[in-house]
Amino acid sequence: MPATDQALWQNINQGEYQQMLMDANEGMASIITGCKIPVDSGKDSDFNQATIYDEEGNEVKRGIFPHCS
Repeated sequence: MPATDQALWQNINQGEYQQMLMDANEGMASIITGCKIPVDSGKDSDFNQATIYDEEGNEVKRGIFPHCS
């Protein structure tokens, strides 16, 4: 049975998230290759980020994660 990748990242225009995405893909590739797991590509979302405001009214950027039911 194949696995499905589900890449959900905040904002890939920001360097820290670009590096996280690259590191995650390298890790997935190591596991997939080492365990010989077939993988079907899933939905990739690169801008799962929202701007919210804290108690003092300061802008805060937060990642939006998928809903698990």
